[in-house]
Amino acid sequence: MRSTTEPKGSRLLVPFGGRTQGNDIVVRFGLSTDKVRGRRLGHHRGASVRFSEWVLVVYLTYLVAILPLRRLSRARQVCVVAGALPLVALVVLISRLPLTPVVHHVRTWLPLPYLLLGYWLSGMFFVDPQASYEARFTSLDERLQRAFGLTGFATRAPRALIECLETAYFSCYVVIPAGLIAYVLAGHEADANRYWSIVLMAELGCYGVLPWIRTRPPWALLERSALDDRDVFMRRVNRFLIQYASTRANTFPSGHAAGALATALAVAGVWPAGGVVFFLLAISIAVGSVAGEYHYSGDAIAGVVTALAAWGLVAGFGL
Repeated sequence: MRSTTEPKGSRLLVPFGGRTQGNDIVVRFGLSTDKVRGRRLGHHRGASVRFSEWVLVVYLTYLVAILPLRRLSRARQVCVVAGALPLVALVVLISRLPLTPVVHHVRTWLPLPYLLLGYWLSGMFFVDPQASYEARFTSLDERLQRAFGLTGFATRAPRALIECLETAYFSCYVVIPAGLIAYVLAGHEADANRYWSIVLMAELGCYGVLPWIRTRPPWALLERSALDDRDVFMRRVNRFLIQYASTRANTFPSGHAAGALATALAVAGVWPAGGVVFFLLAISIAVGSVAGEYHYSGDAIAGVVTALAAWGLVAGFGL
């Protein structure tokens, strides 16, 4: 199949797997990838919705579509619709703007607030925690703790180790923007669509399960965690953030583990040395989330699988 080429600087339609040169825009199945790989951006109008933005649109549409299937209050339903539909309209509106450097920079960073809103909208579905799932996840944790000799870790572990693990967990709040900064500094801002395609697919994939598997985090099942009796500064910081800046719902798969690993996989594709650093950070976040009783071990394992699946799917689309 032959591609149809227009003058340089115009829109170019190519078959799946095709490539373009210069300032042309690649479109696969109608999805714009803005794949210019470091070349100067041209001022194109109607560059269409990027693949990463389609991931967000599909996720938001999914949340609205399942509302009739979940028993939510009218107020929660209104919050979901009022948050999702305007955001879809915003994505479409921005995609129609001329692709100037300013617009490109805006579209590079906008997925950060998109991701936060996606997280909060999923929290609207957190009603009636399912004790049966909580019991299964807790049982798996107990078996793994016995198998690895970690029973009583909260009381026996050195305070310095707990401080390090709590710090590692805290880094889950900064790992995604840090990964994007690394992506930009590596000279690949023009290819940020790939970064966000992997990260958003992994993170939103985790949030999308919350309406069906609703559990509380391990610490919430305890009258008082033994970790809270240790004098650990970062523990207090993390608990404060959870109290005032989270939905207080547990996500299965773990969005923290999935997002951190997805970031590492994306960065490694353009900067292998930086990818190693982010891989180590992803491992520490996953371990810290379980050790700190913020997630079940099953959450972290499923989060790793979700990130790998997102990375594989994005690669399959040729991004």
